[in-house]
Amino acid sequence: MDIRALIDKWELRGQRPRADYPEALRELINNGIEKVYLTEQRESKVALRDWINARIKKANLARPPEEALPDVSMRLVNRFLDQYERYYVLKRRYGARIAAQQLTMFGKGPECTRPLQRVEVDNTPLDVLVIDEATRLVLGRPWITAMIDRYSRMVVGFYVSFRKPSVQSVLRCFRHAMLPKTYMREKYPEIKGDWPCFGLIELIVCDNGLEFHAKDLEAACADIGTHLLYCQPRTPHLKGVIERFLKTLNYNFLHFVPGTTYSTYAKRLNYDSVAKAALTLGELQQMLHKWIVEVYGATYHRGINAAPLQRWSEGMESDPPEIAPDPQRLKVYLGQVETRQLDRNGVQLNNLQYTSVALQRIRGDKDSVEVTVRFDPDDLGVVHVLDPERKEYVVASCTTPDVANGLTIEQNTLITRKAKADYAALPLHDAKLAAKMELREFGESLMQTRISPKSRGKKQRSAVKEALRQHAEASPTIADPNPTLPSTETSFADFTASWLANQELSNYDVECRPMQTRESKE
Repeated sequence: MDIRALIDKWELRGQRPRADYPEALRELINNGIEKVYLTEQRESKVALRDWINARIKKANLARPPEEALPDVSMRLVNRFLDQYERYYVLKRRYGARIAAQQLTMFGKGPECTRPLQRVEVDNTPLDVLVIDEATRLVLGRPWITAMIDRYSRMVVGFYVSFRKPSVQSVLRCFRHAMLPKTYMREKYPEIKGDWPCFGLIELIVCDNGLEFHAKDLEAACADIGTHLLYCQPRTPHLKGVIERFLKTLNYNFLHFVPGTTYSTYAKRLNYDSVAKAALTLGELQQMLHKWIVEVYGATYHRGINAAPLQRWSEGMESDPPEIAPDPQRLKVYLGQVETRQLDRNGVQLNNLQYTSVALQRIRGDKDSVEVTVRFDPDDLGVVHVLDPERKEYVVASCTTPDVANGLTIEQNTLITRKAKADYAALPLHDAKLAAKMELREFGESLMQTRISPKSRGKKQRSAVKEALRQHAEASPTIADPNPTLPSTETSFADFTASWLANQELSNYDVECRPMQTRESKE
């Protein structure tokens, strides 16, 4: 056997590219590729061909007819483009990150050996419209925050809300993931399957959304003993399990539900999502529970060669996770964190006041002390205050339990906002503003007419002189043949004081004070 028969001889395959193109034509084509195609404008190959042909026509004006350059075709343009490395082309047109994503091969990712060793979390809007239970009006697309166990590919918890992703939705999903789902039997008796996923999560993998960098989540993980791992920006493949699940949830389930919005307009076409919307939020949550437990959890997953529920059961037998803290402690750890001043009125939070005997012990004999407060956003009836000395949380109850018990933070915000709006609409509010303006104007007028202490003495002296002058002009002068003049300073002072006492000085800004006489030295 001739071993040369194993040579592939790729160079002999197909039509060989021509190498006898004029140098001027090669230069024009390469110039066009650099200036038109390999730019951030990302112009098309057709635009590149037209640019080259336009330059060829311009160059032919200065060349003899026998040396005219021929127009290029799309096939020739593609031949020249094939000589460039694909990474170089993608990098010039889209950037290094996109080029790496397009050409990098991704493996299976980290392997896990037990349940809850690595849990991935993310959120997305659901491709379905939800209506209000009472009015039957369309409310919009809700958001879902979900956690999935990488070992078993089983969903361990989720939270659905109309609010955009926030730390509250993440904490509620976190709590749902770690606690047993014992409520299902009573709340959803038609669901025959079990959802056995609960326990202490060792590691949570998330992206760099603001809701995952919140201090409340970091404090909760530190208290519980769960580690947080943030993926690099724009690297969804580092948590590909949750990304794939959210796509499966929309494509394999919600796109077949009445009122679906589909993922793109091209798929929706003439489907009227608003007219066909029929699910309330409660009905959607019921369907999600049933689909996760009885459909997704029982479907064969080729990534683990088993169904998620089957893999979870195997892991629980070989290496079960630790039990999460009891629900009451977990409720404290997963509450929102705020810093407040503790004074003789207790703690003020969300326009509510909280007091207890334990708070007095923390405050001691100080006027106020800064404390860390945790509260459950689903129930503002009580808060938990951290004792800085004992390093434990104490309970403080709201001074208005009939209002705060069972009140959510969203309801409290709406109530406060409505109360302010109702007060602003009352005539009392306008009357108060008018009264405050009148008081301000009255005060300003008093300041303008006020006489300073420095100028008061001068005005009094000038007023007395003017009164004496007017009195002298008004009184007739009678010559006394034997005038009796005051011989002493005391008699003249008495005369002046008696005269001033008899005058009408209401029109003068003066003060009449009894004059003190000085005894003569003689």
